[in-house]
Amino acid sequence: MTKSLNFTAVAVLLVGSWMGSAQFSDALAASGLTLEEALATGFCDEGDVACLEELMIGDEDSSSDSGSSSDDKSSDDDSSKDHDSKSDDKSSDDGSSKDHDSKSDDKSSDDDSSSDDGSSDPMPPLPNVVINDGQGTEFNNVTNVPVVLTVSLDVPAPGPVLIDWATQDGTAVVGNDYLAAAGQISFSAGQQSADLTVFIIGDDTSEPAESFFVRLTTAEGVVLLDDQGEVVIFDDDDIDE
Repeated sequence: MTKSLNFTAVAVLLVGSWMGSAQFSDALAASGLTLEEALATGFCDEGDVACLEELMIGDEDSSSDSGSSSDDKSSDDDSSKDHDSKSDDKSSDDGSSKDHDSKSDDKSSDDDSSSDDGSSDPMPPLPNVVINDGQGTEFNNVTNVPVVLTVSLDVPAPGPVLIDWATQDGTAVVGNDYLAAAGQISFSAGQQSADLTVFIIGDDTSEPAESFFVRLTTAEGVVLLDDQGEVVIFDDDDIDE
């Protein structure tokens, strides 16, 4: 369009002007017409050089403003695209973060499931306890004859073990045939047997064999499989007929 206007201006410059520049400027400012509009409406005569030049300058300014407006709009569009791009990037980051959180939750769930499936080692069974029997002979001149009984575990103690014990009458009577006794035996980790001692009372009375018991009463960390040992007392005196 500018090339067309310049060609028209060159053509009319050859003709000359009848209106002064100052008069033209005032008239042009009041009209607000472009070059093509002025020519079409007869605002400028074809021979009016000053009128045509002013209209050309005004038309170029208008074109420049239009170009600037287009540039501004293009800049706004680019800014909008940048904003949309950043929004998309943020949305992508949010999606990635959610995926990561979801995977973390899945892994945590798998770990919990693994813990609940009973994969830990089971507790070993508790040791079984037994006590052996014993025997002793009472002598006329010896009042305290020791008898040793052994308490055993079927497997070594996994940790400290405590077992309480006490004597109990049978055919033998406490204070007459044996001494009352009670106590506690202990096992350290890895230990498998321990001894306890009871005493027989000697006398000069002839009597048949008698017996009393040693009972295991309470225990910690073991199972009392055989909790009673029998002690048999033999007499060295002649039995009266």
